[in-house]
Amino acid sequence: LGRRRWPCTGDATIAISEPVRQHLLQDFHVPPERVHLIPHGIDTAPFESPVDPMEQQRLREQVGIPRSGRIVGAIARLVPSKGVDHLVRSFVQVRASVPATHLLIVGDGTQRQALEQLVRASGLDGSVHFTGALPETRVALSLMDVFVFLPAQQEGFGLSLLEAMASGRPIVAVRRGQGAPWVLEESGVGTLVEPDDPAALGRAVAQLLQDGEAACRQAGHARAVVKERYSLSRMVDEVEVVYRELLS
Repeated sequence: LGRRRWPCTGDATIAISEPVRQHLLQDFHVPPERVHLIPHGIDTAPFESPVDPMEQQRLREQVGIPRSGRIVGAIARLVPSKGVDHLVRSFVQVRASVPATHLLIVGDGTQRQALEQLVRASGLDGSVHFTGALPETRVALSLMDVFVFLPAQQEGFGLSLLEAMASGRPIVAVRRGQGAPWVLEESGVGTLVEPDDPAALGRAVAQLLQDGEAACRQAGHARAVVKERYSLSRMVDEVEVVYRELLS
């Protein structure tokens, strides 16, 4: 209601994804000529640089992940809307298909205690590891053999998705909301699975862990796409165009 009464759309509005643009046009009736589609951009350089093995080992030791074994990872707020509980449930199937795999969950939130209880109830003690909130994700991403993206229903975009793409991680994403599916479907990156289906999520993750060639192809494609379409310099240039149009 507040957004409808005080839309704050100004003389120009930047939409960070096509679904957000459609939301502005259809639900808030912003004139099309005032809406500019400029997707998020990130500085890809830090994620392309090699990570110091000592930093990787320190993180492994901090959360209790052994030197050997595969790692599936996610970066998310630990709140119900993200569906992290479905990822934990799916990991039972992943471990059955690819033993000695570990799950690394980066982030914190109100659901953490409940998720830790679910880990114990699912017999996953010692194979699921919570880092809490981290100041930066580069080292954690470098450890992940597969990145699982868990968008919320109302999420317009996900920066952690771009960071995983820049890191060259194979991606499995839940088809929730519209922003992340738009990014992945538009670029042909990653594997999308339906929401609230831990079995399908587990199968998709296990398949990437078992098919190294497919995972490598997907990772290379993801890195190329983020550099071409979602760089920080591209975003800045496009925002500057909007500012100049307004000033003139």
